[in-house]
Amino acid sequence: MILLAFILLALSNICYVISQLNLHGKLRWSNQKKPYNFFGEKSHIRKYKWHDGDPEVRIRAPKNLYYKLIGSDYVEKWFTSTWLTVNFTDVYHLTQSMSYIFLSLGVSILSGVSFIWIWPGLLIVNFLSYKILER
Repeated sequence: MILLAFILLALSNICYVISQLNLHGKLRWSNQKKPYNFFGEKSHIRKYKWHDGDPEVRIRAPKNLYYKLIGSDYVEKWFTSTWLTVNFTDVYHLTQSMSYIFLSLGVSILSGVSFIWIWPGLLIVNFLSYKILER
């Protein structure tokens, strides 16, 4: 079981590295000619609805309770694409999600604490760290 935990931790790190390479435009699979595709440097804006198919022109979100609660300035490409299902919009968010899942599974195996507690705990720590440290 310890070997499995270390394999999961290694997979978590690999996913993290992929997400960071994508974020900094250095991912081997990114296509410079198509920056808005799934692996592109600007793929993070795929979660928003585009005006007339132009990714540089996103549609401003209406001033309603839903968009205020989710904290999005732009209309979602589909319902929940900026928060719950964001991991299906681009490689950065997919590998970030996979990294958290693999990390939680590895820690769960090593600690004996259920994944059901580790994963939400990790997400809460991540959320709080982000909120405290953001500009």
